[in-house]
Amino acid sequence: MIANDINRESILLWSYNKENSDALVKSSGEAFGGFTRLAISADFQAWLKELGILTGEYGLELKIEVEPEDKNEFGDKEPFTNFRICLLNCADMIGNPYNFESFYNQRKIFDISTIKNIKSMELRFYQKTGSFLNRDGVAVEPHTLPNIFVKDIVLSLGYDAESFEDDTLIIYTLDSVKYDVKKTPLEDNHKRLYSRWVHRFEDG
Repeated sequence: MIANDINRESILLWSYNKENSDALVKSSGEAFGGFTRLAISADFQAWLKELGILTGEYGLELKIEVEPEDKNEFGDKEPFTNFRICLLNCADMIGNPYNFESFYNQRKIFDISTIKNIKSMELRFYQKTGSFLNRDGVAVEPHTLPNIFVKDIVLSLGYDAESFEDDTLIIYTLDSVKYDVKKTPLEDNHKRLYSRWVHRFEDG
């Protein structure tokens, strides 16, 4: 991405939509249910120091569309849309986000305990065009080559550690909890299981 390039304000990196089979990533809605924490982690690199840039905004934006739960007098769900935006941007980064000469890992954790039914999600690499200013407060002209980079993006779902009173072993899958009885060959109809161990020390 090029800082202050009005032709590239965001790049769609990943999407999920349980009603759209053309989503970039296909997954079951059950994979996102029941979790209370969401973490975004990624490696960023930025070559903006040579341009004299001192301020500006870029990062990752996760847009979560939540299905309505309230029903009207006829028993139908109200046709409103509720969105939750999760940002990992310059304000959250450790170090100078305008002078990452090599890739530096950044991460942020979000409380999603109030989100029940996820309808869709989109993850974008974005910048706030016009926000990259020099020491005189003047917007810097876009460079001819990319100068903001991101790689190794990881979205993680989990729980608040305080919700576990004892040692707990969690076994989970990111695949659908249902089996496709029509799927052949039979050996392909399997689930990939993962496990996490939550251990509490005496001091918490």
